[in-house]
Amino acid sequence: MQLKRTMKSLQSFPGKARPAREKTRTRDGIIRRGKSLDSPRFPGVSSLGNHGRSFAILALFAGIALFGSPWLHGPVLATPSSSDGSLAVRANSKGSLFSAIPLSGSVLASWWQANLPQAVARFPRLDFTLPEDLHVTVVYIGGGWQAPDLHRIRSHALTVPKDDLSLTASAVRLGHAGYAVAMELHGQVAEWTDAVIKANAELKKLGLKPPDRYDGSFRPHVTFARRPGSVPPGSIEQELAGFQQWLAERAACDPLVFRLELGPRTPARLFLADAPRPSKSPEYIPVEDLLE
Repeated sequence: MQLKRTMKSLQSFPGKARPAREKTRTRDGIIRRGKSLDSPRFPGVSSLGNHGRSFAILALFAGIALFGSPWLHGPVLATPSSSDGSLAVRANSKGSLFSAIPLSGSVLASWWQANLPQAVARFPRLDFTLPEDLHVTVVYIGGGWQAPDLHRIRSHALTVPKDDLSLTASAVRLGHAGYAVAMELHGQVAEWTDAVIKANAELKKLGLKPPDRYDGSFRPHVTFARRPGSVPPGSIEQELAGFQQWLAERAACDPLVFRLELGPRTPARLFLADAPRPSKSPEYIPVEDLLE
């Protein structure tokens, strides 16, 4: 049927030959202008008469209808894959990568679930972390990562304490101009801090992460709120300070809620920030979920 339609449309062409210079698609799939019909692809066609040219074009389209055309469709390119069974090209543009200890199932997350509505009502202009997104960041990789490198990244970035630690917490301001309110963890963290700094250095040496100003330090913390990116610094300083005080008072009243037990059996995972996700879903996505 396709051949019959093609022949019918060609029979309706006027006797005058088509212009010799027009758009054509080459074998590499690139559209080029001004391709002469008298070329290595169509040798000697321009030397035919009008009827000869019509016959040659008819034969060309008949062949396309029957067998298809590699230069109309372009080349079939192999898509690179990774050792994780995922697409490297897909992974490279899907958010900022970081390793963290998730706290979504902790006593602290349950407490935050119950108290978040009160915090939102009192400090409506702040961006609050959802209970299921609470975590302790370990190593920040950033963008530009590749799926084939995930195995090597995991071997360095999933750094947890070698010994069991019982850590207390205090409300602090972190980040540029104190834009975030967090609970900083305190205790015997010196050895863990050294291990995280060493992991950052090794990842940079291997070319698996770009340099970052925080690579030489480590302050384990859990972020609860931050200034929205669209709000100028200083414009909601009172709300940030007020929430810090509110959080400190709650921690003083119930210190066991804010005590974290971490150790060598504590799970750490790779997460993605700023990745495309359904609305009302957690802000931070385990990298394995995106690459499924």
